[in-house]
Amino acid sequence: MENEDDILLTLRNEMRCSSLHQHAAGVLYKNGNMQEAADCYIEIIDINPDDAVAHENLGIIINATKGNPDKAIKHLTKAIRLNPNGAGAFYNRGNSYSSIGDLDRAISDYTQAIRLKPDYAWAFYNRGLSYKKKGDYTRAFSDFSKAYRLDPTDRQAKNQLDELHFMGY
Repeated sequence: MENEDDILLTLRNEMRCSSLHQHAAGVLYKNGNMQEAADCYIEIIDINPDDAVAHENLGIIINATKGNPDKAIKHLTKAIRLNPNGAGAFYNRGNSYSSIGDLDRAISDYTQAIRLKPDYAWAFYNRGLSYKKKGDYTRAFSDFSKAYRLDPTDRQAKNQLDELHFMGY
């Protein structure tokens, strides 16, 4: 049987390893090495299946590069289950739902991201896009307005506002 010091040492080493993996995966991601970053996140999840950050980041990469939104949704849902206060996971799962045309679920996730982070300009913007795709131009205009107020440098939100204004909204 292992003694308490050995168990603590093992736990510290695993935590250090997980932290190093997270850092390495983040650097790979920022440098555009998506496959290597995904591999790192998979290793992190193998070590700790309850790592919400790894599930969220792997979901983001899968959605952005693999063309497999269902798999991305699976990882993002796990991240949400592990950390229900993570606005980013809701936002990114909303992006995955939007990519498969499930606009109601996308809107629901963007709304939850906004509840958790009321100044989340991108969540307002993407929810606005979803409303616009559904033909709800009034809500789309409202969300684009909020996104633009939160980030006045956002040309995309401004362009959407201009387009809707031209349409009479």
